[in-house]
Amino acid sequence: HGSLQASGKHLRHYVAVSSDIGNGFMHNTGFRNLKALYTQEASLNGHRFSLLASYIHNEFGAHGFYAYPYDKESEETVGTWMVGLRHEKNIGSRFYSKSNASVRLNSDEYIFIRQDPGYFRNRHRTQSYLGNSNLGYRYRQGELAFGLAYNLQRIQSTNLDTFQRHMMGLYLENVYHFTPRLTASAGVYAHYTSSWGVSVLPGLDLGYQAHPKLKFYLSAGSANRIPTYTDLYYKGPSNMGNDQLKPEKAVGLDAGVRFSG
Repeated sequence: HGSLQASGKHLRHYVAVSSDIGNGFMHNTGFRNLKALYTQEASLNGHRFSLLASYIHNEFGAHGFYAYPYDKESEETVGTWMVGLRHEKNIGSRFYSKSNASVRLNSDEYIFIRQDPGYFRNRHRTQSYLGNSNLGYRYRQGELAFGLAYNLQRIQSTNLDTFQRHMMGLYLENVYHFTPRLTASAGVYAHYTSSWGVSVLPGLDLGYQAHPKLKFYLSAGSANRIPTYTDLYYKGPSNMGNDQLKPEKAVGLDAGVRFSG
């Protein structure tokens, strides 16, 4: 394990690296992993930038993970790269903009019998490209925000085949302070996927700060969960995907009291 940090008037760097090795708690549960992280923060003429880059490599014995009790000699290797860039800027005294972009690359290899890799082997490679931008406006009694997002997902798999899908989102949210103690937040998120079309998801939050340590709240919202590629296409001895699955939809209502001692 180790880390290093350096900073100046307009620039700051941080680097961290760690490695762990273990024998596990039973046969074929040992592991070896490596983690590396680099972050940078910079400011220039009112612009604020943040950069993050990370890598994780993990090898482990997968005894009991997926096909117990037949997977006593299975193993898995996972590697993940991620790079993200964020930008923020205030535009005058009331407007602000925030944007970020990221790339995530992942590889996963599962071998059912490590002494005989050709018997059964799964290889998966996924890529995710994400970008979003939002613009905010602060006014006397609240804040209004508008945003756009785009995500491209790809997978290449010996078990699942090769697929990709596009997702786009548009949201609008307003936070309004009726009084210093009573606040309401209302928003709507329109989500499009190339496989299932458009979903519109509204939400509402109310909060009343009765005392510095006591708050009453009410929240109502909607959400959906898009099926994963595994849900849709995986075929195995104990699981079978279904490519006719639709996104799960949920509506929730939550009310309560928060007390901080």
